[in-house]
Amino acid sequence: MNPAFETRPSRNVLITCGGRWAGMIAQVRATLPRVPALASGRLIVADLEIVAPAGYFADATVAVPPLDDPGYVPALLSLCGEQQIRVLLPLIDLDMAQLAPHHAAFAAAGVTLMAPTPQLMQTCFDKVDFDAFARAHGLRTPRLYAPQELDSAPYPLFRKPRRGFGSRGAEAVASAAEAWKALTQDPDLIFMERLIGPEISVDALLSRDGRILHAVQRVRDKVVGGEAVRTHTVKLGPIAGAAERALRALAGAGFHGPANLQFFLSEDPALFDVNLRLGAGGATLSNQATGGHFFEAMLREACGEAAEAPQADYEVGLALYKFSGDTFYGAGGGIRQAFPAQR
Repeated sequence: MNPAFETRPSRNVLITCGGRWAGMIAQVRATLPRVPALASGRLIVADLEIVAPAGYFADATVAVPPLDDPGYVPALLSLCGEQQIRVLLPLIDLDMAQLAPHHAAFAAAGVTLMAPTPQLMQTCFDKVDFDAFARAHGLRTPRLYAPQELDSAPYPLFRKPRRGFGSRGAEAVASAAEAWKALTQDPDLIFMERLIGPEISVDALLSRDGRILHAVQRVRDKVVGGEAVRTHTVKLGPIAGAAERALRALAGAGFHGPANLQFFLSEDPALFDVNLRLGAGGATLSNQATGGHFFEAMLREACGEAAEAPQADYEVGLALYKFSGDTFYGAGGGIRQAFPAQR
């Protein structure tokens, strides 16, 4: 356990870039009383503006500089001291990329930053690096085609920016001519085999000692802007084996905490994306499917406790349907009312 944990009375959790994730905020807040180190703590949301809809479901909202502002990390460090923060939980990839190099600074302040090392961030950020990592560990991924292979490649292929997160800039290319034209316009593109099949997400949790505490599979039934707005839990043998192999590889590279893996479902599932964070769009479903154990174990581990593996597996067939709500603010910025309201 970090010695700072034993001397600081900090019991609060800070979620950054959390202004729109109302369901996530509400579930994490409801989990705090189940974690001894956080039982009397508060959940605070940090965002670009104090007017952040998800703040209605938190205990407080604070405004911080933009992610690319040089003052962003110093502001968070100062905030952690002022607000007695024990756990800092980023929800989006760009935020994690900003924070990952500063583990030591947050640890010195007695704060657990739930982000991977900069090296692992780079591995997952750069798709060529990730492909090399996957192949070194015997993990099946979509085949990449180098520029010299484009003329003889089997089309259609799929193009993506080499560096980046999620599905931004991803689309199919139908011919070598189309591929070369795209590459001329953006030399940072990569090209991979186009796989057809259902996309399966796995919300996973690795303990600090490398145990797989959770690996909840879900089908992304409807995706809008890269976010699953409809998703339901499943349990498929091929995905379970592929996910375990990938998680063992990540644990061997020193990773622990929440992760989201994405596969194309086939007889030999292909791993096409790894996000070393909570799957902000659908991890609430995985938490519900485990009876709340997912978030509880995540926070216990963040506070230096060795979380126990769940006695029961997750519920299969549980579905999540996202919906829109409304939050109203007065002239002074305070929340006037929200629909749906907190119960």
